[in-house]
Amino acid sequence: MLTRDKRIRYRQLEKMALKNAGVRAFVFIGGNVTLQDTATILIAALPRIYTVLVSHPGPCIYHIGRAGKPLQMA
Repeated sequence: MLTRDKRIRYRQLEKMALKNAGVRAFVFIGGNVTLQDTATILIAALPRIYTVLVSHPGPCIYHIGRAGKPLQMA
């Protein structure tokens, strides 16, 4: 799952629902960027996202910032 809802880290019920559903979520937290910039960053991050998907069965939630590096949310 991809989302730009960076406030999800403060919503415990939503995080629990994602984890209970076995979702592997990637949350873009790059700040005020256009949708085009978001797409460019996410396209560049695809190899790293793929690595996470292959190596982590889930459920999990990762943040992706402007650098395009997925970091697992605590």
